Amino acid sequence: LPEHNSYGLDFINAVAEIKRQCPCVSFSGGLSNLSFSFRGLTSLRDAMHTVFLYHAVPKGLNMSIVNPGGLPRYQDIDAKTRQLCEEVILNKSADGKHVDRFLEFAEQVKNPPAVAAPGPVMKIEKSTAEQQKKALRDLKCEVT
Repeated sequence: LPEHNSYGLDFINAVAEIKRQCPCVSFSGGLSNLSFSFRGLTSLRDAMHTVFLYHAVPKGLNMSIVNPGGLPRYQDIDAKTRQLCEEVILNKSADGKHVDRFLEFAEQVKNPPAVAAPGPVMKIEKSTAEQQKKALRDLKCEVT
């Protein structure tokens, strides 16, 4: 639904504002809420979760239920998938058609076209838990 398109960005912005007003508070974000529509497309959901964390952690999100070794690092997500995830999570694209584009991509990942025209390649390398923890720690910064 169009009215849901900004929920991810709204959450990130709310965290930033509350953290600015109340710097000692902690936040817990439910990642699965972001991607529940894409159950069964684990790699796509993992990419969405990583992109969300990439933008939310620097704004003050400091807790989320996630297996850090199960998510790719931001830089390990292929550029096309990363761009599509960012457009939909941040609810922003040059042409405003990011939701339709993301849904088409998800459908192609779920049901790739016949062998003659393979679906989009989704290359996501898994990081170790230590690599993921380091990547998340590197994102953390003071909110001013």
